[in-house]
Amino acid sequence: MGKSDEAILAYRHAATLNPALAEPWNNFALIYQKRKVLETARQCAERAAALQPSQAEIHNTLGNIYKDAGQNAQAISSYQRAIALGPQLGNALHFIHVLNGQNSAQAPMAYVSKVFDDYADRFDQHLQEVLE
Repeated sequence: MGKSDEAILAYRHAATLNPALAEPWNNFALIYQKRKVLETARQCAERAAALQPSQAEIHNTLGNIYKDAGQNAQAISSYQRAIALGPQLGNALHFIHVLNGQNSAQAPMAYVSKVFDDYADRFDQHLQEVLE
């Protein structure tokens, strides 16, 4: 069993113990998004947003999922909601600009760090594939 499978079990347990808790559902969404199971990720993020509609990070997660699914209008709407709730979410503003075809001066540092961190997990495998 992989770490994300273990995390799913832990989040499922947390959601069972406290069904009103949004965090497990947002974390489910992040795991399924990373696995590219976008419909399940969207459903989990929407459930999290329904449970805690005032949490900016959940709307940001939902925006990222919609963006990955190519649903730009929904992504922009979610990002706008995230910014309204949490103006510090620079990556939401960056993606609104990108999805609207506007220039963004620079991707937020937190987003760039996440891209590199996500790639680090796949670097060795990718390098081996390139060298074969």
